[in-house]
Amino acid sequence: MPVGRGRHRYGERVARTRSGPAGPIQGTVARPGRIRTLGPIAVLVVPLGLGLLAALVIRLWPCEGTACGEPYLGAWGLVLFAVPTALAVGLPWISSPINITFALITSLAAWVMFGKWAGRRATQDVDATWWDFWREVAFYAGGVALGVIGGLLVMVLVLSFL
Repeated sequence: MPVGRGRHRYGERVARTRSGPAGPIQGTVARPGRIRTLGPIAVLVVPLGLGLLAALVIRLWPCEGTACGEPYLGAWGLVLFAVPTALAVGLPWISSPINITFALITSLAAWVMFGKWAGRRATQDVDATWWDFWREVAFYAGGVALGVIGGLLVMVLVLSFL
């Protein structure tokens, strides 16, 4: 017999009996947290982290003259993973402010959509955690990596036959 109302782990209202929680009140569904709300913003940690790492590689790698090719190539690879639409808009060959802005905006939109989709997929389970969200983000980041590597391979093949 219920004696009062309390809160469960995920914010759902539960009926309490003398011996403890008796279960969810009729019609109340558990809320999986704020993963769906904050996921599209939290996913931006990935491209921002890659961009910061690229900036650190360029800034802190000791090199002179032609020896700077390796760190710049590594930093450019990190930037391509952070801004996956860069190759599609023509970077690095067409480096105008319009192309750079378009690449940044479209990549931002892509990462936000990945966060939204990952949040939606992770919260299909009522007991979803942020770990589940980041596992879904890793799935999408793997797709980004395959897309960038595939784009680079297509670019190499096209340029080798010109």
